Amino acid sequence: MKPSSLFGSLFVLLLGCNHPQETNTDETFNQENIWTIEDRNFILAELDRTTDLLIEQTRDLTPEQAEYKLTATYWTITEIIEHLEVQNELHFR
Repeated sequence: MKPSSLFGSLFVLLLGCNHPQETNTDETFNQENIWTIEDRNFILAELDRTTDLLIEQTRDLTPEQAEYKLTATYWTITEIIEHLEVQNELHFR
């Protein structure tokens, strides 16, 4: 994949980092859930806040910066953000 298309994919990933559509509404949130409604709302707000901060901090990176590796054992910024997106999805579920 070319760095420019990979860099474009980075921003698509970033824009998708916000929590997915919820299937539970406050009315269907019941005792089987681990967290209270307040806990859930706080967690979702933090996911949104940190996603916005990540976008702000990486917005001006060049494709070369986003794909830079110090050595083969280090991750690129693009790989880290992809990992965070996967973890975001897992945490939401």
